[in-house]
Amino acid sequence: MFEAGIKRRRLVMSIVALVALLMAAARLVAADEPFVLVPAPGKVVVDGKPDDWDLSGAYGPRTFDAEFLGEYDATFYGMYDDTNLYLFFHVHDATPLVNKGIVEEGNYWAGDSIEVRFSLNPEDGVPPKQDSPDIRHIALWYNSDREKPQYKVQATMKYNAWPDTGLQVVFRKWEDGRGWDCEMAVPWNTLSETQRPKPGEYIGWCMAVLMGNQPGTGFWRKINVLANDINYQSTSEWHTPGAFFSPTGKVAPNPKTQTPPATTAPGAVPITHIEYTLPRAGEVSLAVYNPQGRMVRTLLVAEPQDAGPQRVAWDGYDDDGNPLPPREYRWKLAVGDGVRATYVMGLLNGGTPKYPTADGKGSWGGIWGNVVDTAADESGVYLLWEMEEGQGALVKIDPQGMVIWKQHIPQALAAYQSCLASNGEYVVVACGRGLWRVKASNGEYAPFTAKDPYVQLPPPDGWKDLKPEERVQRVPELARLPFLSAVEQHLTGIA
Repeated sequence: MFEAGIKRRRLVMSIVALVALLMAAARLVAADEPFVLVPAPGKVVVDGKPDDWDLSGAYGPRTFDAEFLGEYDATFYGMYDDTNLYLFFHVHDATPLVNKGIVEEGNYWAGDSIEVRFSLNPEDGVPPKQDSPDIRHIALWYNSDREKPQYKVQATMKYNAWPDTGLQVVFRKWEDGRGWDCEMAVPWNTLSETQRPKPGEYIGWCMAVLMGNQPGTGFWRKINVLANDINYQSTSEWHTPGAFFSPTGKVAPNPKTQTPPATTAPGAVPITHIEYTLPRAGEVSLAVYNPQGRMVRTLLVAEPQDAGPQRVAWDGYDDDGNPLPPREYRWKLAVGDGVRATYVMGLLNGGTPKYPTADGKGSWGGIWGNVVDTAADESGVYLLWEMEEGQGALVKIDPQGMVIWKQHIPQALAAYQSCLASNGEYVVVACGRGLWRVKASNGEYAPFTAKDPYVQLPPPDGWKDLKPEERVQRVPELARLPFLSAVEQHLTGIA
C-alpha cells in the first residue's frame, strides 16, 4: 500500500513537472508587438481629450473577440516627457463607466476599469524579475455612485502601498453613450526617485481594460495587452517585448497591434447586427431561429440592459460553432425583471443570516473547496478555506457560530491556502506562495513590516537542513511568532 502510494505520488509529480516544462516553453515564445510611448509634442493638459497628443503610437483597437470590434474594444496610447508618464485609453463600451468599486477597498475590478503594470528598470529585462523592487501597478476607474475618478498605485509583486502624489486622471463618457476615454498623467518622481526608462529603452509592461457588467458589481470580459490573464500573480505571464520608449514622435502605425476583423466562412451568413429598442430597463434574452423554428444561436441570457436603442452582433455561427448558410432567420427577444430568490431557510451553514449582507457578516466562507484548517483563541474560532471567490476565505466566528468578520486572501498570495494559527493578537495563514497575517480582533491586514508585508515562499535554500534557531535567523518572523508550529511544519514540508 505504502509503495503504491509512493509510485502514484511520483507519477503525479512527473506529470506536474512535465506540465510546468510545457508551460515554461510556451511562455518563452509568448511575444507581442511593443507598446510604443512617444515624446509629448508639447504641454499636455489632462482633460480627457487627445487634442494635444501624438497618437501615432496607437496600440489597437484590441478586443477579446473579433466580432465585438466597434462594440467592445480598446485602443491604448502612451507618451512621456521629463516630468510625467502619460496614458490615454479610447474604449468602445455599450454600458460605459459603470463601477461601484471604491478606493478604500481597492476593488477596481467591480466594473469598467484599467490596470497597468510595469517595471521602471530596463535592467530587469522583459519580462521583469518577480522580486524586482521597481515594479509598479496602477488601477484606474470611475465610481458611478460617487461620480468621481478613483485610482490606486502599488509597488512590487507583493502589492505594497505606494503614494499617488500628483497623479491626474480624467474620464470622459462619449456623447453617443457608446464608449469612454481616460487620460492619465503621473510624475516620474512619484513612481520612483531613482529609476526611469530612457529614450530607446524597453521595459517590462502589460495592461488591460476590464469591461464591467451593467450593475457595476464585476467585469464580464477583459482586454489584455502584452500579458495573459493571471499577470497579476507572476511576471512570467507578461509578454515580450514590453514597452518601448521611442526617441522620436510621429512613428509609423503598426497594424499588427490591432485585433484582425472577424472573418466569415465561405458560404456562411455574414456578420450582422440585431437592433431593437427596449421600452424599459430589464434583463434581456435574445436568440436566433432558423426557418423551421429551431433555435440555432443564443446571443444573450438574462443580460441587464437599459431602456432605449440596443445593438447586438451575430457572427453567423450556431451555438456549436458551425457556420450557418445564408437564408432567412428570425430572432426572438424576452425582457423582464429576471428571477429573484427569496430566502426561506438555511441548512448546514454557519452564517447568520445565511446570505451575504452589507456588513460582511452574513453567509459563510470561500466558495471554492472546503475548510482546510481551523484555529482558536479566547476570542473566537478561525476557519480557513483553501480558495475563495466572492466571499472571504478566512472567517472568524464566536462560540455560538456567529460570524464576527471575514477577510480575503491578499492578491499577491492568491494560491491554495494550507494552514493557520493564532496567538490572540494575530492570525497567520500559510499558503503555497507565502505567509500573511491579520489582526485577530477585526480581521484587518497586519503587514509583517512596511517594506515586506508578506513572508514569501519558497523558503531559503537549505531550509530543510537548518536547525530551529538557524531558521529563526533566516526568517526573523518565526522569532516574533513562536506559536506558528503549524506554519513551521508547512515550511519544512515544502522546502
